[in-house]
Amino acid sequence: MLTLSPITIIGTIINLLVLYFLLQHFLFKPIQKIMDKREEIIKGQLQDAEEQKKSAYQLRTQYEQALSQAKEESGQIVERARTEAALQADAIVQNANTEAVQIVEKARKTVELEREQAMQEMKAQVADIALAAASKIMGDKNSSEKDLALYDRFLEEAGDSDDTNS
Repeated sequence: MLTLSPITIIGTIINLLVLYFLLQHFLFKPIQKIMDKREEIIKGQLQDAEEQKKSAYQLRTQYEQALSQAKEESGQIVERARTEAALQADAIVQNANTEAVQIVEKARKTVELEREQAMQEMKAQVADIALAAASKIMGDKNSSEKDLALYDRFLEEAGDSDDTNS
């Protein structure tokens, strides 16, 4: 059986202490070192993950800002294009109106010039007829009957030229 003598108890205590120091030295310290290394690796990985999370958040924020700026710029570009298109359309309409007014004015001037030319031609023809009649009157002063006949003939010729020009 088991006897508990003081030497056995001291021997058992010494054995336990030796076993404890040996386990401490060969088992617990290496295991503790391995656990500490793993803890450091895990802490490092957690820190890396946190840094990557922050970096991803910053990148997302930058992306959202760039996207909103792009939307604003595209809106501004569209608005500028609309404004420029409206200005060009107004300019085209204004030019067309100006050209139309110029064309109408030229047509009026042309009509007026043609009217004046026609009047001058009529005056020239009337003057020619009057000269012809006067020369005939001056050349033949024989009788009053001839004068009346020449006068009637002049009126007929003047009437015919007036009918053709009007």
